[in-house]
Amino acid sequence: MAIKIKTCVTYMLYFALFLGHICFASVTIDFKEYQDPKWSESTVQYPLLGSVIKSETWKNNFKYTDSIDFRLQSENCSKFSASTSSYLKKCENLISENIDNLFLNIFRGLSIQLDLNQYKNLKRVQFSFPRKINLRGILLMRETQTRRPLIIFRAGLFSNTQEFFPERFILKYLYENSDFHILFLESTTSVEFAKRNNEIIIGGYDEAFQNYAIADQIKKEKTISSKISKIHLFGISHAGPGILGAALIDQVDQVNSKLFSSAVLFCPLVQFKETFEAHLNSWWKDPVQTIINWNRKSALAEMNAEFKGLFLIDSYFRYLNKNNIQFSFPEDFNFKIPQELAQKDNFWDRQNFITESTQIRLPTLVWSTEKDPMVDVKLNHQWLEKNRILANGEYYIFSRGHHCSFHSVYNYFYLGQLIESWQKRF
Repeated sequence: MAIKIKTCVTYMLYFALFLGHICFASVTIDFKEYQDPKWSESTVQYPLLGSVIKSETWKNNFKYTDSIDFRLQSENCSKFSASTSSYLKKCENLISENIDNLFLNIFRGLSIQLDLNQYKNLKRVQFSFPRKINLRGILLMRETQTRRPLIIFRAGLFSNTQEFFPERFILKYLYENSDFHILFLESTTSVEFAKRNNEIIIGGYDEAFQNYAIADQIKKEKTISSKISKIHLFGISHAGPGILGAALIDQVDQVNSKLFSSAVLFCPLVQFKETFEAHLNSWWKDPVQTIINWNRKSALAEMNAEFKGLFLIDSYFRYLNKNNIQFSFPEDFNFKIPQELAQKDNFWDRQNFITESTQIRLPTLVWSTEKDPMVDVKLNHQWLEKNRILANGEYYIFSRGHHCSFHSVYNYFYLGQLIESWQKRF
């Protein structure tokens, strides 16, 4: 009788472990090569102006320099101060190189040349999440005997691993001039992500869980973690909420050993609904977005009839209000969830998880441009600073440039050095 009871208890334990595996499905990393077309400089599927930006004529007229202006020496700006913001207040004008014009900034910002095929040790990776969600990335690991920091770099609106433009200057500088390992992750707003997972989502809340779960898994993956000393986060524009959300999870889950050392945010989106509404209330923002991304809009329209409307942002707004889409659920993950990311029934309540009372302790550098037609500075950057959301935040608003186009106006090489020096402080 005792043997039967012992056997029964054993089976019950196995069953409980099985249920636990289902409830708390871990993230898996897949290193296989995909059937996607081989990456090339001319790969342009969606932006209508992509072919112009990649033309030889355009390349010859928009070149970047890695030299540092001699004026920096004479003005005592050749060395960085402890505070990045203090340094920029003094030296911003000296590292400005080009005309500050909206259209030139945009085109110049998108036209930086990048050839990933020349990068050694490049691996295309895929992360598998609960509910059969797959996310892709590019992993660039250094050949080194010593541990080096890893930057998890989350792409902005619509960008994927085959096609990304605003993020290029960051990836290019970090790989070619720094000693960081890099993991570049696609945006959940990309058409490729939507097609692969058969659903349209807008990032934010879902990306917070993804960013943290990936970092947590990397620390457990011995082949990678043995080469990593620290993990830093980097997000551009639309990736902002996902980066901040991951930092919030880190505060409550890793009590004794934090996953992240610092974060950098470029022109971050923070207040989702308010920013969307600002686009809808503008007579020109949604039409311009629609024209630039017409091919993307057409691809989304093939998936859902809501996107057959006239304008892109309006279509997104109606789609999200109607469908209340969610990929990531707190119960899917075996780590603690902060109150801000607790399950909420309404889509916009989930997305606006950063409130005036939120406190994020992770050291975070925030850069924006004073003129930003995409992510309103008052609604996002200044709102973060005014409400002191970042307990260890460092902020700077550039007087020139338009929405993340810092490298279009300022010395590309010197901006990279500033970012690198800031991250190495932590």
